[in-house]
Amino acid sequence: MHRWLVIVLTFVCGLSQAILAEEITLTTGEVLQATVVELSMEAVTVDHPVLGRLVIPRDAVRAVDGQPLEPAQVSGVQADESAREVEAGSPQASDAPPAAPAERPEKDKPRWDSQIELGLSATDGNTQDTNLRLAFRTSRKTAWNLFRYDAAQRLATSRGNRTENRFTTGAFSEWSRPDSRWSAFLQGRLDVDEFQSWDERLTLGGGAGYRLLEVQATDEAGDSFDRFILTGRLGGGLRKEYGSLNEAVAPEGLLGAEFAYRISPRQQLAGATMFYPDLGESGDFRVVSSLDWSIDIDHMDGISLKVGLMHEYESLTDESVPHNDIAAHAALVVDF
Repeated sequence: MHRWLVIVLTFVCGLSQAILAEEITLTTGEVLQATVVELSMEAVTVDHPVLGRLVIPRDAVRAVDGQPLEPAQVSGVQADESAREVEAGSPQASDAPPAAPAERPEKDKPRWDSQIELGLSATDGNTQDTNLRLAFRTSRKTAWNLFRYDAAQRLATSRGNRTENRFTTGAFSEWSRPDSRWSAFLQGRLDVDEFQSWDERLTLGGGAGYRLLEVQATDEAGDSFDRFILTGRLGGGLRKEYGSLNEAVAPEGLLGAEFAYRISPRQQLAGATMFYPDLGESGDFRVVSSLDWSIDIDHMDGISLKVGLMHEYESLTDESVPHNDIAAHAALVVDF
């Protein structure tokens, strides 16, 4: 297990490094993937993973992460004061030291949206049952990339005996252009389950996405937001299982769709269904579906209630293991 956990973590770190870079669009049309270090009225200083630190003239940069780089974005208080001194004809203007480079405004920087989920239930009477669900999710969205990472642990006992013990972790990264419905994505996931036909399962894949339906709406402040988005996905990848009936590396396809629906400012519904056919000679397949309903709690900013359902069907399992794995959960969600 540990070796595959290292592989998945390496995969996640690689994707993280890729999306931490920002898209620097030059006036010549060229695009650099680099991290902005400093912005000033004269230059943009970036760290490139191959070329190292570069100082690019300000007038040679068209946009950063799809946002036009205007003077107001890089001018600080000193720059404004210098401009007023020049307009007033101040003799000290020419002798004043250059304005210190101003950092990119926080509101223009892509931010991480993270969540922790905690669900716990217990009964003590004719039966003694406990159910625990602990999950972590984080995502970061820029004008050209969406990155998601999640990890979750499910544990259930009945009369002191474990009836469920599953850990899952995975990463998803999608690249798209604001003016196109098409996108490309990569994903990877590690599942560890004590009660499946396999002990560990590693899947890696990718493909293309297409926004089938997109409905925009406007909130009370006049800002537009996505009311409903339906995205279709098509691709393929590889699956490797340990402790299963078939431990060979298996190629599999990917066909499915996912949606997100903002019911109201306080409620959101999201779900997905993915079909993974085995592209080898076995003809086996699996289907993974999920549905989550989130409700923000009044007077508790950043805290919500989530109710969800997960279903996985595998056509090939041990005789003692059912083909369907269904898990319902309710949890408190804390945003940070």
